[in-house]
Amino acid sequence: MHSIRWASLACAAVALVGAACSSEEAKPAAPTPAAATSTATPPAAATTAAAAAAKPAGPAAVPPLSTPGADGTVKAIISGAKLPTLTVKAGTVVEFVNRDATAHTATSDDGTTFDSGSLAQNETAKFTAGKAGTFAYSCSIHPDMKAFLIVQ
Repeated sequence: MHSIRWASLACAAVALVGAACSSEEAKPAAPTPAAATSTATPPAAATTAAAAAAKPAGPAAVPPLSTPGADGTVKAIISGAKLPTLTVKAGTVVEFVNRDATAHTATSDDGTTFDSGSLAQNETAKFTAGKAGTFAYSCSIHPDMKAFLIVQ
């Protein structure tokens, strides 16, 4: 019984790459002309895409608290053209560190909570997370780089 199933699976795999199969019962059914030529988006995919587009901007889940170093500072490493989302306690010093060869900023979306200014490769800027809240921020040079600083 198992050898028949394996033979059927093997024939189905071979049929997918266009080769013939020796067993009639193992051949997959031929697609219908409508299915073979349809370019419409499946309803489930369309619903998923619409739901994803309708989600509000914000952190999907609160990440764990970032662990401060020996001096109490949390390093926020900018690397791979990505800004990190961090969760810290109020009063924590956050040090933005640019590891990319391209200059970046870490600028709160309100423009007043924090702004690292332009950071060249390996430059840093420190900010003390004073009040609780979720702060969206981005790179003012590359606006598609976005993240959150969550202060508890």
